[in-house]
Amino acid sequence: MPPVARLTPEQAMFWFIMGYTANVPGVEAGSLPVAKPIFSSCFGGPFLVRHATFYGEQLARKMTEHKARVWLLNTGYAGGRADRGAKRMPLKVTRAVIDAIHDGSLDQEEYCVYPGWGLQIPKSCSRVPPQLLDPRKAWKDVKAFNETTKELVTMFQDSFQKRFAAKASDALKSAVPKYVVVECVRACPCAVEEGERDSTGCSFILACLAPVFTPVSDSPRPKVQERADAR
Repeated sequence: MPPVARLTPEQAMFWFIMGYTANVPGVEAGSLPVAKPIFSSCFGGPFLVRHATFYGEQLARKMTEHKARVWLLNTGYAGGRADRGAKRMPLKVTRAVIDAIHDGSLDQEEYCVYPGWGLQIPKSCSRVPPQLLDPRKAWKDVKAFNETTKELVTMFQDSFQKRFAAKASDALKSAVPKYVVVECVRACPCAVEEGERDSTGCSFILACLAPVFTPVSDSPRPKVQERADAR
């Protein structure tokens, strides 16, 4: 995942209800020696009174009502797999991203769309190495990147099908990621324009991946293993 991505209301709803995160070593009693990806609906599955899609729809509605921008932050691992020696996203990178979100500069950057995932990722961000912004450039091994991407996309698709497909709207289903093969990682340009994108369509940070909300100004938008079942 990129260190930051700008989300549409449908994508914000999808990532929120999926609750994609990880069991990180040393955080919980009996945790594994390496980080393990998990899904926990709305990042709090056991405590949900209603089905997760209800809360996701509330989120999307509030975004539209208050013209809020939602950002996805990756504070987990970058440039490789956690179980194969990858390092955590540098704290200074996360701080730089949050600063750029809060001062409004990140929203003014040029964006491209991450193939398969439909995520809008910035082409530049102050104090963030360009190669980190696009996961395709952060990995040195293109074969490992494709294998891991396919594995992760399958996890998302299977989890969504099991927990949400029966109650999901077409808009929500459009945000489910698709597998796209990358031919070259290091030289791969972040050049998929918004018109060519797939059909995939208050600040806080939770676990490895979480939305960050910022108000939207009236200025034109620049171009561009589960803990619990859903209640």
